[in-house]
Amino acid sequence: MEKKDNIVDAELVTVESNEASNLPAVRTVANSAGTEIVTYGANGEILDCKFTRVDFDTPATILSYCDDIKDEISAILDSTAQMALDSQEVQIDDDMLSNITSFEDSLDESDKKAEKEKNLPAVIKGIRGILTTLGVRKIDEKIAEETTYKGRYEKYCEGLDEVSAAVESQKQGAMNDIGLRNAIIAEIAPYIEILEEMIKVGEIDRATYDESIEALRQLPQDQDTQYMVQYKTQLSEVFNGKLNRLSKALVALKGQVQEYRLQNGTDMNIVMEADSYLKDTAPLLKSKGSVKVFNHQQANRTVGLAKLNEASNQAFIDTAKELEENALASVELSNYGGITLEALEAMVGAGQRGIAIFKNARQQKQQIIAQERQGLAKLTETLTDMNNELLQLADDASVREELLKGASSTKYGAPVKKLGTRKTTTKKGKK
Repeated sequence: MEKKDNIVDAELVTVESNEASNLPAVRTVANSAGTEIVTYGANGEILDCKFTRVDFDTPATILSYCDDIKDEISAILDSTAQMALDSQEVQIDDDMLSNITSFEDSLDESDKKAEKEKNLPAVIKGIRGILTTLGVRKIDEKIAEETTYKGRYEKYCEGLDEVSAAVESQKQGAMNDIGLRNAIIAEIAPYIEILEEMIKVGEIDRATYDESIEALRQLPQDQDTQYMVQYKTQLSEVFNGKLNRLSKALVALKGQVQEYRLQNGTDMNIVMEADSYLKDTAPLLKSKGSVKVFNHQQANRTVGLAKLNEASNQAFIDTAKELEENALASVELSNYGGITLEALEAMVGAGQRGIAIFKNARQQKQQIIAQERQGLAKLTETLTDMNNELLQLADDASVREELLKGASSTKYGAPVKKLGTRKTTTKKGKK
């Protein structure tokens, strides 16, 4: 009867055993690729081996034991390591993330630029129009992108698409890594299984060799026998060191395979997370972007309507105030319109004061005239005295006669000098 079982140590290694009631059990160990490795007898002895065993009479086989299998494993690891480094995936940077987190600020910036654009001088807008017509630059498209919600939202969606492309590349990269690691495991595992079985066979061969050394020790000990024991013991120790190194390498390789499997688990989570972003999160982010636009529009509408309501109420208040002021003005005009009593009183009072002023002025004028007459009389008298004094001061009779010539008596009998006569210097008399 033939039966196939799994051996735990080699995981995928299968064991073929022949069992019969009167026949010893024989085991043939094969690796996961189906390659037979070793056939063991009922007592664990090696009946058949598909690889080169150690030959203690040929020391080189001790040093090179399992090297061919290790070379195969190294070649696989070297080639696949180069393949693992050949990745073309796109990394998600801070600019991509900023596009998502700063969309609200982008809408606020759109409002500011729209207001600034509206207040630009006409000459600047005219120059822009000329440049756009000449095809120098798509200025209108740039302005629309920066000053409208639609332009900002389209820019936001472009950023989301860029992120999605990066996530898709990482998803594909993770899936490629999973496939690569699975291929490495599938290719390297059969060699690891062979290496493990070779170590077991090596341990058996070393134990058998040590038994032969022990048998030599039981013989009569001469120098040759002692040298032989020492030499064979040295070979056994060297091979033991070799097997120890191979055992370490086996553990390391098994650990490497386990790391590949753990990495596959991590990459599977990455693939699921990336797939969730692409199918769930990215569409929702675009929807959230439109919600932000709606919120911004609603905020603007609410603010605008609030300002409109305030302006309307202020208009009602101003109108009522104007009506009140006009009513008060009309009542005041009605009560105090036309010529007021105060105006008439002011007019009459002014007339009375004017008459009084004229009366006072006439009296003052009469007083002034009287005073002036008195003064003129005094001046006339003073002048007459001055003429007489002049006449008396003349020593020469001819001069007196000359002075008297042409002189005419005034009303008061004083001579008056005619115009055009020779000037005579006289001293003025004091009053």
